[in-house]
Amino acid sequence: MNLEDASLLMGGPRIKFSLRKDEEEQGREILKKLETALLPAAASLSSALAEVERDGAAPVLPDGKVGGNGAVLLGDLDCPALLVSRSGKEKGHILRVPDDFALVTSFDRERWEAVYVPCGSDQTVKPTSDTPLLWAALVSSKKKGEGDAKDSRTAPPARFALHGHALERGSRGIHIPISDEETLFSTPEDVAALERLFDSAGYFPLHRTFIRRGHGFFILGEGSSEALETLRTVVVPQIAPAPSAATPPAPVAAEAGQQSWQ
Repeated sequence: MNLEDASLLMGGPRIKFSLRKDEEEQGREILKKLETALLPAAASLSSALAEVERDGAAPVLPDGKVGGNGAVLLGDLDCPALLVSRSGKEKGHILRVPDDFALVTSFDRERWEAVYVPCGSDQTVKPTSDTPLLWAALVSSKKKGEGDAKDSRTAPPARFALHGHALERGSRGIHIPISDEETLFSTPEDVAALERLFDSAGYFPLHRTFIRRGHGFFILGEGSSEALETLRTVVVPQIAPAPSAATPPAPVAAEAGQQSWQ
């Protein structure tokens, strides 16, 4: 059991940062400005997260909610707006567009506070508890890492992130960069560990998949299709049980007119 599971079992909160809803007209203006891009981005993220859960990459945590989320970077780094999935997703629930999403317009590292506006009519929706890590992955680390990779000027930037609580102990058979320490989620220590991993392993596009020990995997991509391709080819094969030499393969039933050879 990891530190976060133990905390949730004791009734601890998922969200461990301050939230400030943008009640001013500015928040609604940002939503209106990004509406054309926001709706298809939310639809893509909803579909992608449904696949993450269906593939077993977003298990249910001790509080009964799904351990998986995602984000899409809208706008640019000078005026970033991060579209994120809601906090507290029920198992099997397909995220509604746009009601189950929030737009995070800033994240203050000193105050440990996110400013956000719900995207739909449900004003009770809060951004995912992993907002600090998603902001670090698609905004802060991108600003810091621009120019570090040899092909950073020619490669499309990472604008899409998927996170699931699978592979928290690492990968097998292939190398996926993994952090050393385990922390509670949504904390400054959690974000610092992810950023150290980016620094040591190399940020996107040198790597597209990272693992926070005791937390789970992060996939970065230019868009949903690239992120889902990484999910299908890198993460999902790691979730399937490793083949056992002691277990013989199941016999294949012969089709009509064919002989089954044992």
